[in-house]
Amino acid sequence: MNSKPLFSVVTICYNSGNLIRKTIESVLAQKSDGNLALFECEDVDTLFEYVVQDGASTDDTLKIVEEYKPLFLEKNIPLVVNSGKDGGIYDAMNKGVQAANGKYVIFMNSDDCFYSEHVLSDIYKSLNDYTPEDNTSTDSTKTLPIILFGDCIVKELGMYFKFRKCPEQIETRMPFSHQACFARRDVLLQWPLDLNYPITADYDFLLKCHMNKCSFYDTNVIISLVTADGVSSVNMYDAFREACKVCDSYGIPRYTDKEMKNKIFEMKVKQFVLSFFPSFIKKAIRKYQVQHRGQTLEVTIPNWAIDTHTA
Repeated sequence: MNSKPLFSVVTICYNSGNLIRKTIESVLAQKSDGNLALFECEDVDTLFEYVVQDGASTDDTLKIVEEYKPLFLEKNIPLVVNSGKDGGIYDAMNKGVQAANGKYVIFMNSDDCFYSEHVLSDIYKSLNDYTPEDNTSTDSTKTLPIILFGDCIVKELGMYFKFRKCPEQIETRMPFSHQACFARRDVLLQWPLDLNYPITADYDFLLKCHMNKCSFYDTNVIISLVTADGVSSVNMYDAFREACKVCDSYGIPRYTDKEMKNKIFEMKVKQFVLSFFPSFIKKAIRKYQVQHRGQTLEVTIPNWAIDTHTA
């Protein structure tokens, strides 16, 4: 591969033949005007590449990826495909970073997709407005923000709403969806996702960046459309306990002993509701929460996600 992309879009997958088309098509649809003036003196010659990191699928996942290769070639979009056994989600993500060539990496996994065809070009344009706190450096790579983030639309129980983006609360919760986050590849290589956290390694990485005073930049771009059935969504209680361990590792006290007991009870109740209540009750609860938190918005479903849309 001789390309030098600004962004690497990484999809990790395993037996995802029934999900991955939407993700691929959202990547293939990304527009680029070819103007990379911001990086004219840098090692960048294309807007993005696509990296598929497969975990040795036994279904038709790789066959489907092969079907799209001519379309990526036609659009001059570099495509990297690797397949082999891995140690789980975050191990696969680390392998995807190693296979990538871009300055930034975003993980857009099976069944998730970009919100529009202009996401990557809009993120690039937002970098033109970024002003680093330290503007004395003559090395523009060093002045690029470490973390770029934006908004994410969540699909859950047939409803669409905004993820609660709250970067100011990073020491107590996930500040934004990882599908709405671009991280500098050099930093991801320096601090690989910690496999000791099988549910919250992405949160650990972001918190580590925060504690090390890395730069975060809100692009205010709606980046992704995701379904709320990931590991951390389903295992709410386990994710909470693991997130507490992450905070403890950085010396961040989250709760007193009494508060922890109350929070554990609350998580167990929420997990019970999530696991055993009928869908119409869960939908009514979620609808109230979304409205109460002001997360509602008018959503335009992209063409590649229409087949999965539930009115």
